[in-house]
Amino acid sequence: MQKRTLSILLVLLQFLSANDPDHTNAEKLVAHKQKSDMSYKQMMQRMGEAYHMIQTGIINQNKALVTLGASLIQNHPAPKNKPWSIVKKEDVAAFKQTLLAYDKLLHEGTRKLQKSVKTKTPNWSLVNENAFALSNHCVSCHAMWKENLK
Repeated sequence: MQKRTLSILLVLLQFLSANDPDHTNAEKLVAHKQKSDMSYKQMMQRMGEAYHMIQTGIINQNKALVTLGASLIQNHPAPKNKPWSIVKKEDVAAFKQTLLAYDKLLHEGTRKLQKSVKTKTPNWSLVNENAFALSNHCVSCHAMWKENLK
């Protein structure tokens, strides 16, 4: 019985590690995501709508709405074109590094938010702090790159 449990655990760990995004290579990170028919801008707009859903859920103390918004962000697809197609050629390498760093922060922040709302009676101040931290990641990346787009 223990061997079977261990085997199942090993298969599960292999599955999880195979599906964990590679934050060392932008090409692999994007390839890991399901490709969508949205432009990068449209994808970012959908992420903003998901964040708005999180905010509305916090205001109404609605765990399901916060969870759904966080899930939409956590499981965001790749845009139809490479994300770095929005910047000038000379900025591609730097944008790829930023993408790697901020995607990791985005997913870590979303997991933290999901964990804080998952309790039986969430501490809504903590949930709000986690949502605010997530928002700061988004806003700081946008501020860094808004002047360097094509």
